[in-house]
Amino acid sequence: MKKFVTILLTLSLAACMVVTAAACGNNDNPPAPDDNKSEYDFIDYAEKVYLNTEKYPELEDQGLFVLGYDEGKGVFDVRASSAEGAAMVDPKKPTVILVHGWLGSDFKEDIGYAPQRIRPFLHYKMDNIPGYEGKEITEVLIGAGYNVMMFEYNRFSVHDIVSNEAWIYAGGTEKYPYVYMSDYDEGGGEAFCKGATYRDNDICAYSLSQFFAAEYIRMVKAVGDDFGTAETRIAGHSLGGIMSTVSTNLIYELAKAGQIKTNQVPSRLALLDTYIGFLKDDEMYETETVKWSGENFVSGSSSDTYLSYIDNMAEGGIAIETYLAMNGIVPAMSRFSASSEYVMNGLAEAGTLKAYRLLEVAAGVVCGKWPTGGGNWGIDSHVEICKYYLGSMLTGAKTSDGKAALSGALETSEVKALMGKTFKTTGGIETSNYGNFVLTECDRFDYNKTK
Repeated sequence: MKKFVTILLTLSLAACMVVTAAACGNNDNPPAPDDNKSEYDFIDYAEKVYLNTEKYPELEDQGLFVLGYDEGKGVFDVRASSAEGAAMVDPKKPTVILVHGWLGSDFKEDIGYAPQRIRPFLHYKMDNIPGYEGKEITEVLIGAGYNVMMFEYNRFSVHDIVSNEAWIYAGGTEKYPYVYMSDYDEGGGEAFCKGATYRDNDICAYSLSQFFAAEYIRMVKAVGDDFGTAETRIAGHSLGGIMSTVSTNLIYELAKAGQIKTNQVPSRLALLDTYIGFLKDDEMYETETVKWSGENFVSGSSSDTYLSYIDNMAEGGIAIETYLAMNGIVPAMSRFSASSEYVMNGLAEAGTLKAYRLLEVAAGVVCGKWPTGGGNWGIDSHVEICKYYLGSMLTGAKTSDGKAALSGALETSEVKALMGKTFKTTGGIETSNYGNFVLTECDRFDYNKTK
């Protein structure tokens, strides 16, 4: 039960069919932690960090799953660390791990599902890619030679986004105790909080990012030493961008501490219209610490903490790419209030400026307004950019003069070479056909000039 997102541009159907997983296959240049040592002391994550499924058996469907496709039953999932799941993973093939956003309901209008019940990335239709119409993205990526996985935390996608962010960094706290969806709301729509169950923090003694890291390490150990021969990328959408960033940084530190091999660290992080942490709850960030490190939030801010992890991974050799919609999550944060007493910071302080800071480090694509209804805060754009990125893993992207632009199809080494550069859509977006999009390199963003 899982799902996900990407970008593309001007190229022929023949090029579409040629650019497959082989283009991003080998992990010849993995992250290289300095001296393979971490400054942190860690517990054995694979052994210790679990959700309390003995007491709360509903949570068995949360965690890291391998996705498969069968013509008879469609997309199916198996826990990645199980013997059956590990057997589905071919370590010679590149792996993409998809991480959904808040509510786990990125595509409810496309699919028409109860938000907490159907996993978003499983059923994306690639209708905007010539030659792939009607096919689901999971089927297509598996057919193109990828191992496809999904990290599922949708039962925790309840209450307000302040709590969700707190659980990623700090775990359950006195102020923000863990809450999960014990019974799915079959009605869907805005009633997603029906069935929310308030529990004590014995749901998990750790943060959700620690649980992600533990699930990843258990998967690696189950697949075996050959995992890491090919690249692994983690692609996170919206709130999943925070989950992916915090968790990948932790996995990187755990590798430095020797819990997995260096070449088994994800070599690439794709952030799709990522939420950066625009919330400002002074009490939360001044009184709580990041669970895995015991450290205070950088400058008392979740967004600055997030960006410090981006810097750490970039310095360690992990390729980072980001795709932002001009009428997607960044401007939305200036208008969208969390369902609690805390309100998102304004666009000027927390949205655009922090996005500029991310673009200073990552390779980036900024897409213009999508030709969709847009919703009351650009939800269509926010969702569409996910499909765009995943589609670009198949088609690639080019500039008006035919040069390769940033896309999911590039080699990881090519993404690294583009870090700090930003492309914008300058044509074709009005057609809704990803293959018509044209990208143009922009002047490099300078965060300091925006202050």
